[in-house]
Amino acid sequence: MKFPSFSAAILASLAFLTGCGLNHSNNTSGSGNNGSGTLSSGVFQGAIATGSGSNGAIILVTPDGQFWSVSSQTTSALTPLQGFTSSQLAASGLNYSGPASVFSSPGTSSTSGTVTINSASSSNLSGTISQGSTNDSFSSNALTGFNFNTGATIATLSANSWKATFLDNDTATLTVDSSGNISGASTAGCAISGSVTPDKSGSNFFDLTLTFGAAPCSLPSTTVTGFAVNAGTGSSAVFVGAGSNSGNTMGSAFIATAGTA
Repeated sequence: MKFPSFSAAILASLAFLTGCGLNHSNNTSGSGNNGSGTLSSGVFQGAIATGSGSNGAIILVTPDGQFWSVSSQTTSALTPLQGFTSSQLAASGLNYSGPASVFSSPGTSSTSGTVTINSASSSNLSGTISQGSTNDSFSSNALTGFNFNTGATIATLSANSWKATFLDNDTATLTVDSSGNISGASTAGCAISGSVTPDKSGSNFFDLTLTFGAAPCSLPSTTVTGFAVNAGTGSSAVFVGAGSNSGNTMGSAFIATAGTA
């Protein structure tokens, strides 16, 4: 699934365009205003400017300040994936910031960094992801028609089979039953199980657990926990998730569309 091309003005401001059922505008989200020192929760779509170009990004900020960003290698397509970042944000003056774990590939330890939110409202989110002397800026907009204040429902996931692309670029067919149990197998032969549970905050995202089987899985015999979001409906739905192990040193992420691998 492709995103449309970018105009020069959009690229200059790093705003991600509409595509793949993930349209941005106003997803009804938590309170917050630019420069107010408050933080808006919600699901956002945008771009991350790096030293070598721009990566696409889908970002979740939870009501308790968790930050998750799953990035693709280009701004023109959802996959292949580039990596993901997790952080726990806290107030820092008029901004929010927190220590970050940056994951680039399964089986490779995460690196430490910092996420700083410079501007946040119900309709946009921007800031930086820093690692050492490297500062990658991001800008994003909320998803059109996505009501973050409506609780997530498992039925939106169990209605489809999902063609998932993982961080190691392996693809898998995932299914979610009516109780939220995940099962699947990748084209490389990796067995995958887990679960999704609507988050207790009542917001529109899931708590995610995934367990990978023995080799040839890139994270053999490893369980990760994190988040998942289902954006869009029907054939245009996009299922996104990421998680890390108990030590926050290893992790994986996926982006899935309705269908089979």
